[in-house]
Amino acid sequence: MEKPTGSLISFMANKVKSEGGINLAQGIPAYDPPKELLNILEKIVHNNIHQYAAGRGNMKLLEQLEKHYNIPANQFLIVNGATEAISLLVTYLKKIITDNFSVLSFDPVYESYKHLPRIFNLPFINFQLNSNSEIEFNALEESIIQNNVKLILLASPGNPLGKVWTENEVI
Repeated sequence: MEKPTGSLISFMANKVKSEGGINLAQGIPAYDPPKELLNILEKIVHNNIHQYAAGRGNMKLLEQLEKHYNIPANQFLIVNGATEAISLLVTYLKKIITDNFSVLSFDPVYESYKHLPRIFNLPFINFQLNSNSEIEFNALEESIIQNNVKLILLASPGNPLGKVWTENEVI
């Protein structure tokens, strides 16, 4: 597989342009969306559910979680995206882990995953998959130990390239 020279988002956008496909990575498709999608979006837009939830989270979702898990709603933390969630998680881990640690994710890595640890002065490990896009578990274990990895960021399906983790890889 050819290696990206810029960001993975621009790499994939250029790949879609050259080979065909639908690029939703930047949120602005360069074509008219399907009419079925527009009809659904038209219904949604009038129900005021198209914005990010308040900082506390979507109250209906919190009520459903409370009811389903029988846990008070104030025990849940609803965030607006993965970057916010990871930032909060790293902040928490830095408070309870006294020694320096590393963060690992699998190549190709989602853009914010590789930059976010640096904000916290933590090393980032970009772990390479084998030529079949599979995990070499012995190499992964060695990297975790050598680099004192305490957090592994795993996107599934593997944004940005759509890797779907096998049951064996997840177990």
